[in-house]
Amino acid sequence: MFDELPLQTLSAYNYLIGGYLKHGKVEESLGLVHRMVHSGERPDEFTFSMILKASACVSNRVVLPRFLGRMAHAQMVKLDVEPDEVLFTALVDSYVKSGKVEYAMIVFDMIFEKNVICSTALITGYMNKGLVEEAEDV
Repeated sequence: MFDELPLQTLSAYNYLIGGYLKHGKVEESLGLVHRMVHSGERPDEFTFSMILKASACVSNRVVLPRFLGRMAHAQMVKLDVEPDEVLFTALVDSYVKSGKVEYAMIVFDMIFEKNVICSTALITGYMNKGLVEEAEDV
């Protein structure tokens, strides 16, 4: 159906990518991101939040690039994508789940208005590494 659309817009790509992720089809969602970029569409905040969600997926049957979250973050900076609360939280969660709590803290410090979900993700990351004092400081 998607291939039959007269115009495959960023919104259409994002809806389909989100649908794939919702149904656990991580590889398909990332394949569609790749296709979207090659079609000339520029990823937006929503696209990047979904890429970061995919990067945080842990599964024995899905093999993802080792530094997917960092690569997405680098592309966000390169494309001058302005993170919002959702995107900041996705970044923190992605870094925590990949074991890069120090990067998560750098991103967390950039957030003007901290939220409970983002704070909890960072606290969890510190606790998983046994860094109780740092978790208490969040």
